[in-house]
Amino acid sequence: MVKVIIGGDFRAKETRDLCFASELAELLKSSDIRVCNFEAPIEVDAPKALKAGPSIDQNADSAQFLLKSGFDVVLLANNHVMDYGEAGLMRTKKAFDSIVTVGAGDAKEAYSMKVVNAGEKRIGFLSLVQYEFGVLSSKNSEGYGAAWINSPDVRDIIQEGKKEVDCLIVCPHAGIENVDAPLPEWRDVYRSFIRWGADVVVASHPHTPQGWEIYDGHYIFYSLGNLFFDGMDNGPHWHDSLLVELLIDEKVSAIVHNVHFSGNTISLDHSEQIKKHNSHLLSLLQNEEYTPFINKLCDDLYKPSCYRFIRGFGGVSSRFGFSLFIRLLAFMILHKRNELLLLNAIRCESHRWLVERYIRNHYHVK
Repeated sequence: MVKVIIGGDFRAKETRDLCFASELAELLKSSDIRVCNFEAPIEVDAPKALKAGPSIDQNADSAQFLLKSGFDVVLLANNHVMDYGEAGLMRTKKAFDSIVTVGAGDAKEAYSMKVVNAGEKRIGFLSLVQYEFGVLSSKNSEGYGAAWINSPDVRDIIQEGKKEVDCLIVCPHAGIENVDAPLPEWRDVYRSFIRWGADVVVASHPHTPQGWEIYDGHYIFYSLGNLFFDGMDNGPHWHDSLLVELLIDEKVSAIVHNVHFSGNTISLDHSEQIKKHNSHLLSLLQNEEYTPFINKLCDDLYKPSCYRFIRGFGGVSSRFGFSLFIRLLAFMILHKRNELLLLNAIRCESHRWLVERYIRNHYHVK
């Protein structure tokens, strides 16, 4: 049997005294393969990439911390990996040249399944991201970037890749941030990965734990949350994450651990409070609560999502209320329009699907 541990998003600007608490360190040590998403490139003397949204990086020592902690695989298909262009990506890959990096590079590498041998098992990893800045739209794209989750190439990569390995783990980076459940569209995408041959889907990006389910006999984890992410604090469960322990034999079973970071210490969380939160997350996916939750989510986030479109077009609309009207008007006067924000609002599946779903619900159309 092979034990694979997969953690959530990792970003460290301050690595002094950063540590895994003893119980978690022992769990990592007991595993055959340790994996996490490396959320931002290592700091480099290069200009920020042209994009909408924040550009972030992390301390060079963050890579050394993960290496010393025994990590064998880092996932790079995420929305920040190209924040400092090719220079940032190349420095990051160089820092991890002794282990496996997945999901970013030139197109051939970004779209490659990477294989790790553990005992007699061959474990495949595929890392994919929603359409953000720095994404390569196909395996024939030019330049450097990350693999797109909805590329037409993905189905063939999964189907062909499964023939080469005993277990194929697909790791998407997608979704709405800081919410407790995925959009139905992402559930459909992840389930399609299972139908095409993936053995497990373990996702990240929302920066908060979401629920998990067994679909056609295979686990799908919709968001692990932040294994460690300093310098920002954007949600009530920003400091919480899931750690997935996969036990791979003839079949794949899973043990789910809760993790919490406080200061620079990352620990297992056995509290009753987090166990209740897990139950809440699972209930959202498994019963009649899910559809009302998604509808309310779309209602709540529709105006902020449309704000991206309106800023991009350079227009305003009084239907969004006085405060949003003033913000948009001030933005127009001071900055004119932001077409990169518009591009991101149209192209990124999570933003577009949320707006589409709200409008369909509001007008009762399909």
